[in-house]
Amino acid sequence: MDAIVQQLAERRAFLEYAKHEHARFSSIVGRIPEDVLSIIFEYTIPSYLTGRGGLSQRRSSLSLNVSRVCQRWRTVALGNPKLWNKFYVNMTKVAINAVPPRFFELAARCRLHPTYLFIRSLRYSRLEQSGIPEGLSNTCKGVELFCPRVSYRSMSPILLDRWLARNLPNLVSLSLLGYHLQVIKPAQVDQPHLPAFSRLSNLNVHFVNDFDVQNFRDVDLRAVYQLRLPALRRLVLFLTPVRYRKPIDMIQLADSFPGLEELHIYSCSESNTKPSSTGRTATFSHLKVLTWVHKQCTLNQFRHAFQSLVLPSLSELTCTFTLKPAGTIDSRSVEVLEACLTRSQCLLKRMNAASAASLDSSWNRPWAERLRNAYPQLQLVNEKTYFDVNEIKAAWYH
Repeated sequence: MDAIVQQLAERRAFLEYAKHEHARFSSIVGRIPEDVLSIIFEYTIPSYLTGRGGLSQRRSSLSLNVSRVCQRWRTVALGNPKLWNKFYVNMTKVAINAVPPRFFELAARCRLHPTYLFIRSLRYSRLEQSGIPEGLSNTCKGVELFCPRVSYRSMSPILLDRWLARNLPNLVSLSLLGYHLQVIKPAQVDQPHLPAFSRLSNLNVHFVNDFDVQNFRDVDLRAVYQLRLPALRRLVLFLTPVRYRKPIDMIQLADSFPGLEELHIYSCSESNTKPSSTGRTATFSHLKVLTWVHKQCTLNQFRHAFQSLVLPSLSELTCTFTLKPAGTIDSRSVEVLEACLTRSQCLLKRMNAASAASLDSSWNRPWAERLRNAYPQLQLVNEKTYFDVNEIKAAWYH
C-alpha cells in the first residue's frame, strides 16, 4: 500500500510540474480577470451595424462578435450594460405597430443603466407606434436625430419638445444633425413652452450647407437663442457653409444660456459674429471651456467674437487666430484676445491655437512669455483635434 501511495504521489508531482511547464503556452487573454476584460470590451464600441427592421446596435468586435467567441466572454459581455445601451433606429425601415424582435432582448440587457437612442429620419407617429420610446422612456438619457442629406428639412422646436416630453421625460442630451430649428413666432415666444428642452444639460445643433436649404427663408440662429435654457451646461454649434441672415450674437448667447460651462462654435461659413453695438458685455459666469474655430478667420470676425466677452471662470481656450500672409499670427488679434483675458481676470490653464502657426514661433515668443508670466499653470498647445465634435459628444453618451 505504501508503494502505491508513493507511486501516486510521484505521479501527481510529475503532473503538477508538467502543468506548470506548459502554462506559458496558454493564452494570456484567458487569464485576464473578468472585470478587466469587460473594460477592454468597452473600448471596441465605436462602430455600429444596421440591423433588420430599422433597429441597429453598436457593433464592435465585442457586443455582437466577441460575445460569440466563448461562453466566458459571452457571460462577461452580457453582464456589462454599457455594451448594449446604444440603439440605432432607421425610421424608413421601421414598420408601424411592429417592434423589431431584437429590441426587447437588447433593452433587457441594459437593465436600469442609462440608454441612448440614435434616430435616422425621425417620424414622430411611426416611432411612437413602434413601441421603442415606450421601452426606453425611463432610462433614455440621450437622443441624436439625424436627417439625411436628401431630405434636409426644418423642425419646429415646440413640436419636438412635446414629443420628447411625452416619450422621453428623463432626457439630458440632445443632438440635432441636419435639422433646421424653426424660429418661434412672436406670439409664442412669451408663452410657457419647451419643458423637455429646459431639462437638457447638453445640446448640439449641426446646421447644413446653404445649397441644401435654399427654400428655408427662416434659417438663422434666432431659433437657438429663443430656446432660453438656463440649465444648459454644454452647447455645440456647428455652422457649416450656411449664409445666415443674422450673425452670431455672443450677447444673446450669454443671455439665453447663462449656465454654460462649455461652449464650442465651429464655423466654415461667411457669417460673422455680431459686434456689440450697445456697449453691453457678453458675460458667461460659469464658462470653463471655450472653442471658437472659424475656417477662414478675419480680423473683424475675431474682434467681434472676443471684444464683448467676459469669461471669469475660463480655464481652457481654443480659438482660430487671424494669420498674416506669411502664415504667422496677426498681432492685432493677439491684442484683442489679451484685452478679453485681462477684462475677464480668469485663471487660464490651457490654450490651443487652432491655426497653422505655432504659439512658440520666433516672432511671438514675447507674447508667449507674457502669457506664461500671467498664468503660471498655462499650457500652450497647437493641436488639430479641435474639430472632432464626436469626441466632445462621447462624454455625453457613456
